[in-house]
Amino acid sequence: MRCLHYRRGSDTQLRRLSEISIVLISDRRMCDLHRRFLNKSDSTDVITFDHGEIFISVETARKHARRFSSSVLHEVQLYIIHGLLHLHGFDHRGEADARAMDELQKKILERIANAQR
Repeated sequence: MRCLHYRRGSDTQLRRLSEISIVLISDRRMCDLHRRFLNKSDSTDVITFDHGEIFISVETARKHARRFSSSVLHEVQLYIIHGLLHLHGFDHRGEADARAMDELQKKILERIANAQR
């Protein structure tokens, strides 16, 4: 798993988990999860829970793929990486942390793309 190559801590949630679930859901379901667990009233692209569940909105992935001229697969891969990095201790609350996490996501996506060629 490429995310583990980027050291965030020796004892992160990602290292402790024996299983990770990736669940593809609608914007409506994502909005419900966002409201119930994060107290926010809108939808989002990905929500990660410490027990290893990564919920991804396929509708948002579709919208972002059109907006950013990418593919739905690219967006879903990005969201999976984002969730895995959260489980590995990365966060994006501060501006510098958000920038670092964004750069790391891009680097991992590039490595995946190069490996698929």
